[in-house]
Amino acid sequence: MTGRPNHRGWIVQESIPSADGLLCVDFFEDPNGGFGFEHFRADPEDGGRWTAVGTHGGGRYPSVGDAVAAAQDAVAWLTGEAGAAEELARFLASSARSAAPGCVTCALVTRRDDGEAPPWDMILRTDLWDVVHAFGTSVEGWLVLVLRRHETAVADLTDDEAAQLGPLIKRVSAALHTALGCQKTYVAQFAEAAEHPHVHVHVIARHADQPSEWVGPGIFFNGMGGENEVTETRRNEIAAAVAAVL
Repeated sequence: MTGRPNHRGWIVQESIPSADGLLCVDFFEDPNGGFGFEHFRADPEDGGRWTAVGTHGGGRYPSVGDAVAAAQDAVAWLTGEAGAAEELARFLASSARSAAPGCVTCALVTRRDDGEAPPWDMILRTDLWDVVHAFGTSVEGWLVLVLRRHETAVADLTDDEAAQLGPLIKRVSAALHTALGCQKTYVAQFAEAAEHPHVHVHVIARHADQPSEWVGPGIFFNGMGGENEVTETRRNEIAAAVAAVL
């Protein structure tokens, strides 16, 4: 049962079974600190009693994402079986709710989970990434790809998150070309703002008539809103146009 301490004292957050039901991986939180996982098998000779495979349960990791990444490295079927990989992706997405107090990006992910986000803030959702239009910008088509769980560095993405990111950047860029007629897109990731330390990738439309001070890195200094900020109505219009071709 998830959500309660088991006989080892672990609070099991998710249990992912193999396709044949004879193996599973439990992900847990240790009340003494950290996260971990254990690999189990059901032994027919013991009436289906679950027995630990290896000693993975002794490891502790600073985040759910780190525990998942370690499990993916250690247990081949977690990524090799489509059903298990999908369950793992859903678990990672849901773990965003419990991440990083004070992170505004996490709060916005939760708002989307709750179905309360406006159209500009919910252009597309995959199991691992959200695509939204930035607020507080003067640039039409300044989109952001937001990781659905909390991590602060690209190096800490899981293999699945990284595998989705590249094609999604290309897909979103192509949608901006089609929807807005931009010449190309700029791509950047910083996550340095105090309220937004959460991995999020900027994919910004570069328009043909863009002011010279908005070209290249200057867009981050001169394209940040003010009296020419893209209105919410216009952000919603752009979101609809982009979503229609994604």
